[in-house]
Amino acid sequence: MKTKERITKPRIVAYVICCVLPLLVIGLGINLLLNNTLFGTAFFVVMVVFPITTLALLFFVIFSKMRVPAKTVLAIVILIVFAVLFIFGFAMGHFEELYQYEGSEAIQHFESEVHWKVLPALDEVGQPVKIEFFKYYSSAFLFFTNDVHVLVCQYNASEYETQKVLLEEKYVFQAEPMIASGYSCDPSVKIDGYLFRTLAIDDVYGNAIHYPKSMSFVAVNDETQEIVYLSAYDDDLDFIVSLADFLNIDCGWKHMR
Repeated sequence: MKTKERITKPRIVAYVICCVLPLLVIGLGINLLLNNTLFGTAFFVVMVVFPITTLALLFFVIFSKMRVPAKTVLAIVILIVFAVLFIFGFAMGHFEELYQYEGSEAIQHFESEVHWKVLPALDEVGQPVKIEFFKYYSSAFLFFTNDVHVLVCQYNASEYETQKVLLEEKYVFQAEPMIASGYSCDPSVKIDGYLFRTLAIDDVYGNAIHYPKSMSFVAVNDETQEIVYLSAYDDDLDFIVSLADFLNIDCGWKHMR
């Protein structure tokens, strides 16, 4: 068979699809990694190693001496397997759970979480007019997990000002930028009216807070008259670039407010 007869339009389209699809996935993986997202870091190996392997197999099939029907069938099988595994990994790799409790139910669940000593005891938060308790859990590719507990107390005007003053007496807040793995992160950030501040190395209970794997925050919102206590633990976290992204994405704050 002559070369001109072999290079047909359908074959050119097949070659382009076989080569471009894995490269697009590789680009997506690199983009996610450069954005320093937990999801991107967790999936980088899968999104690079697996597509490259798929690309190598496709080139092997295309340039092998197998007959055209066998090449076509094998290439389609490889692409189907790649697509199914990628979609499955994308769908199942990033898992989130959020539990929200209010009022007496919030108090009940909060008191059962005795191991989260960085959160204040209920007799230390004054007289809130509304109390909420959140438990948030996320995992990326089953390896990178983050456990977050959040207590939100809303007050009337006078009690809110009183509790704000007590915060300065009770807690020591991180003043200098926090550094880990060569990355610097500001210790405070404002998100939609909530001013989050990171607790210093030792919290009020004397528990060591190991940045960035274990962190605790206190936030205030003068508009809603709320005080937020947030504790997060992620044993696989090595650094934080953006505190706002960490709180919103990794700690699930965007789902709570």
